[in-house]
Parts: sequence; C-alpha cells; structure tokens
Amino acid sequence: MTGNDILSEMWQLLASIQNFKNWLTKPISREFNMTSRQFQTLVYISQANGLSLRELAELMDMNDGNASTLCKKLEVRGFIIRKRRKDDERYISLILTEHGSAVISRFQQRLAHQFEAVGEETIQDLTTGLHALQKIIAQTNRKEDAHYARKK
Repeated sequence: MTGNDILSEMWQLLASIQNFKNWLTKPISREFNMTSRQFQTLVYISQANGLSLRELAELMDMNDGNASTLCKKLEVRGFIIRKRRKDDERYISLILTEHGSAVISRFQQRLAHQFEAVGEETIQDLTTGLHALQKIIAQTNRKEDAHYARKK
C-alpha cells in the first residue's frame, strides 16, 4: 500500500468517524438547543474528573479564548460551573451541574437504545478498531515528539 493509499483510506475513515460523531450528537444537541461543539464540551467534561479549561481547549483543538467563550455560554445556561483554583486563579476547572449531568444521562440512554439493534459483537469490533487507531496515533505522536526533541 502506497503512502497515497494510506492517506486516502485514513482520511475517509476519519471523515466517517466525524460523520458518525455528528450523527450521534445532533439529536441531543437539538433537543437541548445547543451546538454540537457545546454538547461535545459536556461529553469531554463528563469523561474527565476536574478537566481544566486549557485541557478542554487542547482536546477540542481550540485556542484558550474560544474555549473560554464556549464555556461561559454553557455556564450561563446552567450546564457547567467554571471554578477557579484558589492557589492559582489562572487554572479553571470545569464541572457539570445537575442539568449538565442530566443531558449526559439522556445521551447515554439514547446511545444504549441506538446500539441495541447493532449487537454486542459488532460493538466489540468497533471498539477494537478504534483502540487500534488510538494506539497508532499514540505511537506516531511519540515518534514525532522524539524527532522534534532531537532537533533542539
């Protein structure tokens, strides 16, 4: 397989993953009148205990200012709390409120319902494939980090 073939396959796979993510999140985003990015923010916060604003920005490939604006909107609507650390006010922790947790619970129920018909074996295959992709990405990142470290 040539580099061009690999690029084409991977790009199509990543586009499929993005489309799949949108398919999963759009109904719940609409139900709660929020953007997909806002909903994805809730998912990231729910998955990490004590996620910081900077970590969220990195996960969502945003600059800190845009992530902050996004979180302010979610806080105003009662989905999250932004909490400054007492010893370092630059550090902002993001925490789901009861309302935010209810949205995530509703999403989890919807996921369970959508995947009931798929079957356990197919879900396991999907999970295995995604873990393999995650491993490849981690290995590639380590190689790139080592390459840039040698250049310094």
